[in-house]
Amino acid sequence: MKNKNSIVLTVLILFIAFLLGVLVYYVHKNNQKEEIILAQEAKFSKSSMRQDSLSIALGHELDKLNLLKQKYEDLNEKNTNLVSLIAQLTNQKQMWENRSNLNQNQIEQLQAQLKKTISEYDLLRLKMLKEIDSLKLSGNRLEQSNRNLNLSNDSLKTAHYEQVLVNKTILKKASRLKAENLAVVVIGKNNNIFTKTPYKENLINTISVRFNLSKNELAQKGKRVLVMRIQKPDGGILYDESTNNNVFVTQDKQQFYYTVAGDFNFNNNYEEVNLNYKKIDFLFSGTYKVILYIDGEELTSTSFEIR
Repeated sequence: MKNKNSIVLTVLILFIAFLLGVLVYYVHKNNQKEEIILAQEAKFSKSSMRQDSLSIALGHELDKLNLLKQKYEDLNEKNTNLVSLIAQLTNQKQMWENRSNLNQNQIEQLQAQLKKTISEYDLLRLKMLKEIDSLKLSGNRLEQSNRNLNLSNDSLKTAHYEQVLVNKTILKKASRLKAENLAVVVIGKNNNIFTKTPYKENLINTISVRFNLSKNELAQKGKRVLVMRIQKPDGGILYDESTNNNVFVTQDKQQFYYTVAGDFNFNNNYEEVNLNYKKIDFLFSGTYKVILYIDGEELTSTSFEIR
């Protein structure tokens, strides 16, 4: 009775240890997924900050353009004043040339006006020349700044595009399904099941490949296509020749013959999957390789032996 209680206790302890192990495993997997998601959020945040910086830089450049426009408008106004002074000088010049018709007092007044107008003209002209030089310098600086800004924008677009590709690659890798508890068993006549390799050829009626799809919260749920290839010792593929169309294309555009294929719905419930090949011809002795594909991408592989 004590031995029986001891065995029960031992089994209970082992079962609890197994449950704890499974719990630790899934906690670890969830932590990995959270780390991936947090890393991606940090990268997106960094990219967003760079875009905000670019927006601020664009705002500064717009301010400079508005200032340049204001200077140009001021220059136009001064140009109008300069034209007015030139007209005034032209008129005074004509009066000076006709000074013989004026008395001495009028000549002195005209001379003073000419000196004043010429002085105003010189001051305004020099000021305009300086502002034109300043305007040219500002325009060159703004043009260079605009080129630099365009280069930064192109670099940011390229970096963002590259980051999107990296994110897609990381997400694709993280969402990839995995097979667990992969096993190859042989079903003989009267549905007898054999699990130990090497298998005897005369006992084989059906070759059954069984496994579970591990849970993955990042994997998309829905219909999936599963393909199995059983490669013979001579490199050929076991398949039903009567179908005459056992061909599929992988994600990297390679074309292969396959043994059997089937559809199933992935619901992230640790689904159990079975793929069965019913023997058609004699199977020669040797090692047979089993390769599984899901949606055109290799899932896992194993092998078994026939004697």
